Amino acid sequence: PPPPPMRLSIATNPFRGLTCHRTLSLHQVKRSLSTNHRVASSKLRPTAVKKGLVSPIREVPESIARPPYHLISDKDDIEDVENYNPNDYEIPIWEGEELAKMRSTCALARQVLTYALSLAKAGVTTEEIDALVHQRVISVGAYPSPLHYSGTYPKAICTSINGVMCHGIPDSTVLKDGDIMNIDVTIFKDGCHGDCSETVEIGNVDPIAKQLVQCARESLYRGIDVVGPGVPFSAIGYEIEKYANQMGFNVVPHLCGHGVGHIFHTHPYIFHVENHFEGVMQPGMIFTIEPVVVERDIEIDMWNDDWTAHTVDNGWSAQFEHTLLVTDGGCDILTKKQQSSEE
Repeated sequence: PPPPPMRLSIATNPFRGLTCHRTLSLHQVKRSLSTNHRVASSKLRPTAVKKGLVSPIREVPESIARPPYHLISDKDDIEDVENYNPNDYEIPIWEGEELAKMRSTCALARQVLTYALSLAKAGVTTEEIDALVHQRVISVGAYPSPLHYSGTYPKAICTSINGVMCHGIPDSTVLKDGDIMNIDVTIFKDGCHGDCSETVEIGNVDPIAKQLVQCARESLYRGIDVVGPGVPFSAIGYEIEKYANQMGFNVVPHLCGHGVGHIFHTHPYIFHVENHFEGVMQPGMIFTIEPVVVERDIEIDMWNDDWTAHTVDNGWSAQFEHTLLVTDGGCDILTKKQQSSEE
């Protein structure tokens, strides 16, 4: 069944006139790229990723609560199911019991991601990783949020290899020494979605790819460092893009973070490049930051599966993501890895 109605106090969303992030045009975002901008160049090209065989959709026990979109069959209906309204720009303020549920779900999502990353080794298929993660998610009574999202996504996680920017579908592709891969995990439990991702290196990775992965990780934390009450949302993208450019890489402006909670993707939308959108953060707001950092070209080659976004020049791509809660003193990383010096 769908989650119960939200009982949360509401803050006004400042993104007046902003269309859905899927239809965002580039003129709405100030791009700092120029013809003389220094970009990295890898001597070793990443292994070109080709679409493999996708296995049938796996079942989820009827006893596990599902998000409302699991019933839709048309990708165009997702905005109606997720209650998207282009004229409604309100951002929920999380508190009390609902916030406790969100914290719990996000912590569990991080545990699942840690498990998924441990499976990423040369010789393993992304299909095998997805199967094990699917089982892990349902074993703790959660629903793998990507499954049947928009009526078409067929797997529990996203696995984006080498030049795939995001939303790679797990299939028969075998991981090879030298690959890099982002694993994106979102789970739905107790009426809440928890969302996080990380890029892992497989074996001996090209130095430029390794630098890119490090840059993508640090770019995320540069964005997180500015999160706090009264801070403009635009400050996040400014800091992320400034750092990535200084390191010789570029940030994809088309792909953004988002509010998350009872709804998988909602306001506020977080842009990872310099932008001039208005609005400030308030304590209790929850959203993701998830910059996609690429070696060179920021343009996207969309595959005919309608999900996989690939670099047009076959350059390397890396991404890291956390779900964040704005607090009085800054922010809490809800998907932070526990008992680790990583964070």
